[in-house]
Amino acid sequence: RADAVGGLQVDAFAAADNDVDAADNHRGEFISVDPRGNVSLGVTGGGLITSVGASFDLARFTVTALAPTDGVVVDLTIPASFSIDSAIGDGAPCAVNAGSVSCTFGSLASGATRGVDVRLRANQAGTFTISGAARAADDADLGNNAASQSVTVEGSGSGGGGGGGGGGGATDPAGLLLLLLAPALARRRRAVA
Repeated sequence: RADAVGGLQVDAFAAADNDVDAADNHRGEFISVDPRGNVSLGVTGGGLITSVGASFDLARFTVTALAPTDGVVVDLTIPASFSIDSAIGDGAPCAVNAGSVSCTFGSLASGATRGVDVRLRANQAGTFTISGAARAADDADLGNNAASQSVTVEGSGSGGGGGGGGGGGATDPAGLLLLLLAPALARRRRAVA
């Protein structure tokens, strides 16, 4: 078993007192030792801000093979405050369960990169962390296998405040302008009458 990357020259010699041809008494072989597998996990983009009830796409989690690697899997842990709408891996099946996504990529050549795209729905306000971990059958460096993304969910999902009796508030600019001008228009009407 080889535990180091590189190569090894192996030479064998044979000799005998009655050997008539000493030129064929040597055999040498170079044995190349390939690196063990190594994957790293990253996430593109920073934290996200969304609102309760909204569907949104997480920033992409990306696994990269730094050496030929077998049995590559990316697991994401999703807090209970979210519903998972979909999960898609580049050329990989993804299993979706309550609170988790697991995408199986299998073997990756050195330099290969694969991504995981997840769409969530926010069910509760707060700040949450989506954690990702890459694993492989022959990973030589476990220190680069984790990544995470912060998601801030704002609001209660009720559609806004009372809006002066308007039942949910205005969301379009014209309605907001009318709400802001209503007290001034009411004062002007009283002054004219």
